[in-house]
Amino acid sequence: MKKQFGAAFLLAGTAIGSGMISLPMVLAKFGIINTCAIMIFFAILTYLTALVRSDLNLNLYAEATLKDVGKAFDCHWAGIFGNFLLVLLHFALMSAYLFGFSSILCSFFGNIVSQSIVIALSAIGVALGFLFAPHFIININKYLFILMFFIFIVLVIELFFETQIHIIPRCAEKIKINEWTTLVPIIFTSFGFQGSIHSMTKFCNNDRKMIKNACLLGSIVPALVYIIWTVAILLVVANTDAHFFQLMLDGKANDVGKLVTVLSNAASSQSVQIIVWIVSILAILTSVLGVGLALMDIFRQEWQETSKYKIVGLVVFAPAAVSMLVPNAFIRILNVSGVILSLIAIVVPVIISLKMQRLGKATKCELLLKNKFVIFGVFACGVMIISLGILDLVKG
Repeated sequence: MKKQFGAAFLLAGTAIGSGMISLPMVLAKFGIINTCAIMIFFAILTYLTALVRSDLNLNLYAEATLKDVGKAFDCHWAGIFGNFLLVLLHFALMSAYLFGFSSILCSFFGNIVSQSIVIALSAIGVALGFLFAPHFIININKYLFILMFFIFIVLVIELFFETQIHIIPRCAEKIKINEWTTLVPIIFTSFGFQGSIHSMTKFCNNDRKMIKNACLLGSIVPALVYIIWTVAILLVVANTDAHFFQLMLDGKANDVGKLVTVLSNAASSQSVQIIVWIVSILAILTSVLGVGLALMDIFRQEWQETSKYKIVGLVVFAPAAVSMLVPNAFIRILNVSGVILSLIAIVVPVIISLKMQRLGKATKCELLLKNKFVIFGVFACGVMIISLGILDLVKG
């Protein structure tokens, strides 16, 4: 049981991070009840995608990458494409998180320095850590996440106690397609732990029951955290800052630093204000470090790159340059990441899974995945997320 929970929190810990900060801004127009329903839907979708991906590893070996399973099941092109997209996904997330981190720091210091300078300074600090203390960062990052999680619980409780609730955010009468094009890819990105499936299957020693339960818990925990966070923030902002809440309803609230400032102003006590900033900074920082470390491993192991200076340049400074050039980079790049993740977590694994079953090589195939309605339903959701993400890019 201890190992099962460890595997579940490996997945949940990968998912929960800076992505949750953006959720209230894209969900404001949907109201509290619909927000809960949307989170439950994505938890179910995430669980099914995790089953598909872990099933491939169970039929090959625990640490198999998409490239490995693609080659083994006669879908070599899909595996290579999936591995390339995984690098692109981490690169995009690194850009978004550096932008978000700098936005929060700028707001914290009263915007006395331009965001580009803060991005550059943040990138230099992260790069120095990756160059000279990578093992320390690996060890400290998991403790930072645990600290962030517990402070997050304290923050939500404190905000509820300090806020007088007069307004309950409800769903808008008309939801345009534009709202969905922004919302859906970002939420799917926030649930995105599929890149850790191979680590989880190894951790579970290829025990199918343990893996299945870990996938279930790993999907439920982020959904609960996101529901609590989003509902709390919507209630606080709606009842304390009508102007910013209207910006959220109009889809014009893109600055996470401004959201954190609003939450800080909503807190009457200075201690709660400090907690708001600590949670926000830790959420972004753990994401930056986690994604950066994963991307460094890809360059070392998959691309056989040996120069640590070149690796750090690609992992930190190239994404930092992108975050300086893209307007509203946090929300926009998270949207692009949702499109890429849909290809990695849904489209490519489903194609390989169907080919595996057709070849008769699925010796341990999950019975649920043999149901064509389920497997093609998951595939259709992936296509929907990609389509909405592309529409958002076109309109933007």
